[in-house]
Amino acid sequence: FIPSLSDTIKEMLKDTKVNCLRVTNRALVNAYLRNENNHAEVSLNELTPEDVFNRLLNAMQVGDDKTNAYRLAFKTILEELSNQGINP
Repeated sequence: FIPSLSDTIKEMLKDTKVNCLRVTNRALVNAYLRNENNHAEVSLNELTPEDVFNRLLNAMQVGDDKTNAYRLAFKTILEELSNQGINP
């Protein structure tokens, strides 16, 4: 039995204050990571978690009123993961 990604994430976060709200399709994430100028693919290893999150916000055209709140929430999540010894 191979657990689904969502189950794995939920298990990892069960003793933390972090809740996973959504698991996204990897193909969709990779499509957003494409460089808009030359359509070259960017490796996840070359990006920080903040870079990936900001690219997704831009691609999803999240309004300015929500962008700052989402960025603050994401920063808080990364800090909580770091405090738990999890390197995102």
